[in-house]
Amino acid sequence: MVIASMTTLPSRAHKIHKTIDSIKNQTHPPEYLQLNLPINCIRDPSPYILPNFLINDPFVKINWVEHDLGPVTKILPTLEAHRSNSALDFIISIDDDIIYPEYWFSSLLDEITPNSVTCGKLAMFYQREGKFGLKCNATPSSESVFQILQGFTAIAYPAAIIDDDFFAYVHDVINDQNARYSDDLFISYYLYQKNIPIFHNKTQFRSSLRELQYANYGFDQFALHKQGEQNTNHAPKYFRALSACKNWFKKHGLNTKELHMEVC
Repeated sequence: MVIASMTTLPSRAHKIHKTIDSIKNQTHPPEYLQLNLPINCIRDPSPYILPNFLINDPFVKINWVEHDLGPVTKILPTLEAHRSNSALDFIISIDDDIIYPEYWFSSLLDEITPNSVTCGKLAMFYQREGKFGLKCNATPSSESVFQILQGFTAIAYPAAIIDDDFFAYVHDVINDQNARYSDDLFISYYLYQKNIPIFHNKTQFRSSLRELQYANYGFDQFALHKQGEQNTNHAPKYFRALSACKNWFKKHGLNTKELHMEVC
């Protein structure tokens, strides 16, 4: 069984029907979509007024979350709720402002294994002439390079791949304001340190990324894919976010391996 997982903001809730329809119309559709909504949203503090297409659609299962976890609300409560569900194979996280081509889930699931996480696009840090940057359409030269998931392309997680300490890790890391809105980064760091591989079908997805349709709802200034491959100003922010990740592992006496960056 496969399910999808998403969150949205109060100001977006009435706009997301096209994204939901694109998920329902997949050639390999999920059983349902779990929509995680914080009771009190920090970034958008207006109350949720849910439209009928959310309330009356049996495909959408609304899950009210006690605490706003930031962008990782789209996946964390779903992973936590289903980590003991032996009937569930994969959870696919999606963004509420993307309309996905009908073959998108099949492309993810055709290549996934029970021991890896799959996404449609990667980013990576690079070093060039002593300066660090962030490349957002990356093809690392080796598997040892630290790879960063890009969640807008959807991410497929095997349901049982995450250790119990992942949830404590996320709840701690999101208290750091540099890390809170960098969910792709801190999830990727955890996977890297736990030796959980990230799979990226670069041939298939590179040619099809242009088929993703974007909706500009605002609040997307933190999105990794918005930063631009030549923009070096954001790399320091993400390095600061990584400090919070490293500190959690250190605080819990867990060894960490050095991050390997692409040298250009």
